Amino acid sequence: MSRNLVEVIDSITKIAPDIEKNLLGVRQSAIYAAPESMYIWWNECADVLNESAGNHPRAEEIAKIFSRQEE
Repeated sequence: MSRNLVEVIDSITKIAPDIEKNLLGVRQSAIYAAPESMYIWWNECADVLNESAGNHPRAEEIAKIFSRQEE
C-alpha cells in the first residue's frame, strides 16, 4: 500500500506549522506528479525536512510521521 505524500506533509504541518512554508513547494508538486515519479518528491521532502526540521523541537515526532512510525 502506497502512502500519500500530501497527507504526510499535512500531518507534519499540523504539529509543526512553522515549517509549512518550507514544504509548500513539495506539496504543490506532489499533488500533480505522476505516480511513477512520486519518489522524486518523497526524496525532495526528506531533503527539506533534513534542512528545516533537523533541529526543530518536534523533530522526533516529524521523523516518526515521515517514516510511518506513528501508526
